[in-house]
Amino acid sequence: MKDQCLLLRDYYATPEMRAVWTEENMVQKWLDVEAAIAWSQGELKMIPKWASRAIVRGCDAKKVTPLLVYREFEKARHWIVSLVHAFAKVSGPEGEYFHLGTTTQDILDGGLTLQIRESYVLLLKELRALESILVRLARRHRATVMAGRTEGQQASPVTYGQKMAILSSELRDHVERLKECSKRLFYANVSSGTGAQSTFVYLS
Repeated sequence: MKDQCLLLRDYYATPEMRAVWTEENMVQKWLDVEAAIAWSQGELKMIPKWASRAIVRGCDAKKVTPLLVYREFEKARHWIVSLVHAFAKVSGPEGEYFHLGTTTQDILDGGLTLQIRESYVLLLKELRALESILVRLARRHRATVMAGRTEGQQASPVTYGQKMAILSSELRDHVERLKECSKRLFYANVSSGTGAQSTFVYLS
């Protein structure tokens, strides 16, 4: 069977959200972090410009595939060591400058942050769409009377529009919480091995 996840596939996710959390996208985000570091090191003249540009071009999960990384993982038993070895197999002399001065958690945490940011964009889009639907229902049914409920039974009458307005207000609070969270969440730390902060400095 091509897709083992059928019953729960769209129960807790969407095709767009599932695409964020595939192994291919995870590897791509690791490579995006490596590319950003190499580009910065090239700008700082820590590595040759030609090497930094070649690394940026080569940081593509269509080339450095999860399967290629896995084959290296079977020998190295370490995710980022396997990534470095896999990149070396598909690159030229620029491979010597790949992952220079960084450490595993720089790449893993940075990549995870990028995946979370993609998820955040999707969540915010869906929440705003749902909020628009609730507001539309609140306006359309502002005079549609229905039975209110309390203690598990019918109670004083309310309008369906009122209930939708309350839900839309609560949803707006969630949107604001997400936006506040984004101010603190989307940062990556590049601290190098043992936290020595040597990624962007020369050690002599």
